[in-house]
Amino acid sequence: MVEKLEAQSVSAHPVILSYNGTVFYVSTVKVHFCKGNLKHKAIFRAKEAKDGQAKELAMEIPQNLYEVLLKYVQLNNPDLVLVLQVEGAEFKWGFTSETWLKQYSSGDNFRKYIV
Repeated sequence: MVEKLEAQSVSAHPVILSYNGTVFYVSTVKVHFCKGNLKHKAIFRAKEAKDGQAKELAMEIPQNLYEVLLKYVQLNNPDLVLVLQVEGAEFKWGFTSETWLKQYSSGDNFRKYIV
């Protein structure tokens, strides 16, 4: 029997997500953790950066990305922003400062800072 758990945080700072070439601002992430599996089902509730249209992005995430999401929540740093890039089955991530982003970006220039 596969154990399923759901993890979410209401206090975590939003995530910036580049998903197959489109930038989203993620407000919540729900992960259905399947114990023993190397991949877990995740739902990213997000708004598209260019038009603010709300979307739910469902995808399978690897165990190491699940661990990154958990660590991000545990850091509880309001200035820290998780930047996540998903292209097909490839996941890349990093952290940046929200203060730095606001200071050095404006309007369309914001996208050039997304990895």
